[in-house]
Amino acid sequence: VRFTIHPGSGLAKKFAPPTTAPTPDAKGTPTPPKAATKGGWVMAAELVTTTKVYARTVARIEPEWIERVGPHLLKRSHFDPHWDDRSQSVLAYEKVLLFGLEVVAKRRVQFGPIDPRLARELFIRHALVQAELRTAAPFLEHNLKLEEKVRSLEARLRRSDVLVAPEMREAFYDQRLGEGGGGISSNHDFERWRKDAERAKPQLLLMKLPDLLAVQLPGNIEDLYPDTLIAGSSTLPLEYIAEPGHPDDGVSVIVPLEAAGQLIQARADWLVPGLLQEKTVELIRSLPKPVRVNLVPAPQTAAKALPLLLGKFPRAASSTVPSFFESLAAALTSVSGTLVEPSMFVADDLPQHLKLNIKVIDEQGRLVARGRDVAEVHRAVSSKIAEALAKLPEPRFNRAGIRTWDFGDLPERLELSRAGLRIEAFPALVEESGSGGSVAPAASLRLFRSLEVARHAMRSGVRRLLALALEKELKYQLAHLPGFDAMALKYAAIAPGGKSKLRDQLAAAVAERACLADRAAHTVRTEADFRVCVNAGWHKVAKMSHEVGEETRQVLMAHGAVASALHSSFMNAPLLIETAEDIKEQLAFLVSPDFLLSTPREWFPHLPRFLGGIQRRIQRLSAGGAQGGALDRDRAAMAELAGMWRAYRVRAEQRAGQGLPPDPALEQIRWMLEELRISLFAQELKTSVPVSAQRLQKLWAAVA
Repeated sequence: VRFTIHPGSGLAKKFAPPTTAPTPDAKGTPTPPKAATKGGWVMAAELVTTTKVYARTVARIEPEWIERVGPHLLKRSHFDPHWDDRSQSVLAYEKVLLFGLEVVAKRRVQFGPIDPRLARELFIRHALVQAELRTAAPFLEHNLKLEEKVRSLEARLRRSDVLVAPEMREAFYDQRLGEGGGGISSNHDFERWRKDAERAKPQLLLMKLPDLLAVQLPGNIEDLYPDTLIAGSSTLPLEYIAEPGHPDDGVSVIVPLEAAGQLIQARADWLVPGLLQEKTVELIRSLPKPVRVNLVPAPQTAAKALPLLLGKFPRAASSTVPSFFESLAAALTSVSGTLVEPSMFVADDLPQHLKLNIKVIDEQGRLVARGRDVAEVHRAVSSKIAEALAKLPEPRFNRAGIRTWDFGDLPERLELSRAGLRIEAFPALVEESGSGGSVAPAASLRLFRSLEVARHAMRSGVRRLLALALEKELKYQLAHLPGFDAMALKYAAIAPGGKSKLRDQLAAAVAERACLADRAAHTVRTEADFRVCVNAGWHKVAKMSHEVGEETRQVLMAHGAVASALHSSFMNAPLLIETAEDIKEQLAFLVSPDFLLSTPREWFPHLPRFLGGIQRRIQRLSAGGAQGGALDRDRAAMAELAGMWRAYRVRAEQRAGQGLPPDPALEQIRWMLEELRISLFAQELKTSVPVSAQRLQKLWAAVA
């Protein structure tokens, strides 16, 4: 009904309609148009129709009064039912009309009394399934952990259909609430019902794994997709993510910085048992076509080979891990009858999730390095590992300035705990750098990342303590060493430090030969062992001083002769530049500044012969001239050596970049290459062992 308040009412002006044109006041002055008065609710005793419909006997009222006195006249509607986190209940918005007039536009009300069925459904969905309920009851945490476990299984299996749909989880709670929970739409209602229900059935709301599984899982799922990986003797956690394109897609191993050196590529290649069949299929497809055609269809061949692979899977702590590619080649050869070589596989093109992702973290859990190539990760963190190990709370094994065996027994390995993870560290004695020219500087105790590195480092530390224990005898013998001044003069051309550095190197070399003739330095682990070595060696100091001194003299004299020949005008001719560079590189590797200590004991006496081979090479070139057959033969021999020498250097530099000690098998090849040089450039000097390019290729195959 539209009406106008009668002009006689006091509210007439307050509810006057707007004017659209200026009106004159009492003095005839135009006044501006009036805006509409803000509306409100009024009540009239009667409506009178004259020229207009007028309301008389009018009073202002508040709309909420209408709800109190005339609820039977109101029409209510509800919309947008929802879960409200703040009130922990299901609410909806209410709209109230009186004769079509809006009394309440949008008011929140409890939705349970309005539509109990839908309110209960919303409560189950949000409060229980989506875990928005605030409760101290253990069932919800238990069910969420179980759900997270199933999601983890999805990531491991790389499937998205393992977890049941939300509707199934809603049905679980709906069944448990039953008739007794019919009116539940709030936390308050639920807690009151739960306490009574759990008193009768304590595990009523606890889900079990089958309640959340939409598919049948293998019975050995935990073995196929384990939670941890064993690297060396360290147990490291695994993470699974199934998001192609994500940097961590696939299986990630979480490695504390201190334990990064214990993970090796051989272990990383094995991944986890559950991914071996898929990886095998991809590697079969990478084989050369003549081999691949005998292994199709690849999935069936991979399934046949899988039991053989699983039989070799590295499950326990071990210092040796079988090669995955050798094991796979053997398995495929066995099941197909076709010879498959490990070198035939092309692993670079494998999908990312079939390569183990390595995540190295520091003590705060921050990511230090990430990668799917163990060697690259080692290179990235090698300088940081020593710092991290030095910070471990093991002061006994982080000491400097040691001059005598005063630290008790030295264990080969320590088991430590870091951030809840079990890791291993490997203590060893090492020689302190920066000796300052003294005959016998000090040693240090340090922790190392792997047994291999610790054993290699131990040699220098034990050798240094032996030199300290024999300091008096060594000083006397070296002071009376024949030709020492001449040797020092030659040595000065190789390394700075002159006499003092040469004397220091000689002292350490003599102590090692005298005391460690029949045992490896890393086996000296107790003070008693150390004393046995000292007592066995002190009476050999004079003999070993003469022996080492004479061998060193021969090396330095031969080195000087080669260096002089290299500086001749003949060797600097343009046609011989390549040859001269090859000789310089060989010379630098043969006689480095620390050659007395770095050259293996068994090869040290051969250094003069190798240097003599260089002299014969230069003499042969000089006799034949810088042109003609002699130079052609020299270049042909260089070409025969070049590939193997370059391969050795690359492999050796890779190990050094990872902070690893020299590989004995690789170093054997390095010295066999020197013998091959003798056979190519100075056959008359004869080799100490049979050698040829073919023999070296076989050695390379074993190393690879």
